[in-house]
Amino acid sequence: MSPLAVCIYLQNISTPIRACYFVSGFAKTLDLNEEPYKSLNASFINSQLDWVKVRSNCKKFFCFAGNNDPYVSMDIAKDFANRLNTELIVIPNGGHLSAESGYTKFPQLLEKTKSLYEYN
Repeated sequence: MSPLAVCIYLQNISTPIRACYFVSGFAKTLDLNEEPYKSLNASFINSQLDWVKVRSNCKKFFCFAGNNDPYVSMDIAKDFANRLNTELIVIPNGGHLSAESGYTKFPQLLEKTKSLYEYN
């Protein structure tokens, strides 16, 4: 699912959620000329998002990106994390964080998920 589709959903809900996890998030045009990706992504990128509302409807954001992602550059991933006022968790040599990139286990995601349920 497009990260921006999730943001559109967050913008429109009435009850905030606990957390949202984004992998290779982007809010700018990617250098993808293949269809249907180009037109599909354009429809989300051209949406007018209220980022304040998006942030207010989720208590915690986690953004992950591979430092060698062939589709989403580090600048674009950082921009997306900045819009959510959260850190970008960079995965060395993670590619697009997919099986296609050889990334089949995601311990960082498990760690962040567990951290939401740990009580001190």
